[in-house]
Amino acid sequence: MEGYEMQSFEILLKQYEPLLRTQMKKLNLCKDYDFYYQCGCIALWQAYSRYDPTKGRFSTYAFSTVRGMLLSELRTQIKYEQRFKSSDGIAQHAIHYDEYEALILIDIEQLCEELTDKQATWLKKVVLEKKTVQQIAIEAHTTSKCVRSWREEALKKLRKKDVLTLE
Repeated sequence: MEGYEMQSFEILLKQYEPLLRTQMKKLNLCKDYDFYYQCGCIALWQAYSRYDPTKGRFSTYAFSTVRGMLLSELRTQIKYEQRFKSSDGIAQHAIHYDEYEALILIDIEQLCEELTDKQATWLKKVVLEKKTVQQIAIEAHTTSKCVRSWREEALKKLRKKDVLTLE
C-alpha cells in the first residue's frame, strides 16, 4: 500500500484528513458535520482494510471510497428527511440534492473531454448509471473485452493527466 503496510490507521487518518475535509467542503456538508466526518473516517478505514495493492494506488482507492460513502450517506439523509420532515425541509434538500448531482455531472463532463467517445461512454455508464462491464457491453452491442479495453485506456489517460491521483 505505497509503504503503508506498517503504518497505523491513526497516522493514515492524519495524512488523509485533508482529503476528507476537502470532499466534505466540496459537497457542502456543513449540517451534521460531525456525522459526515465520522462517515468519512469509516470509509477511510474501509479503504485501509480492504486495499489491494495489485489493483492500483491507495490514494485513488481512498478518494473514491470516501467520496462514495459521503454521497451515499447524503442520499440516505435526504431520503429520510423527505419522508419524515416538513415540506419546507423537503424542498430545501431537494434543491441541494440536485446541486450535488449537477456537480457530479460537471465533473464527469470535464473528465470526458480527455477521453474518446467510447471511453466517455464507459465512464458515464459506470459512474452515473452504476452499470457493470457486461451491461455496458450488451448496451453497446460489443464484447466485455472491448469495454474493458475502453476502461483501461480511459484510466491510463486520466492517470496521465493526474486526475486519479491525489498525491
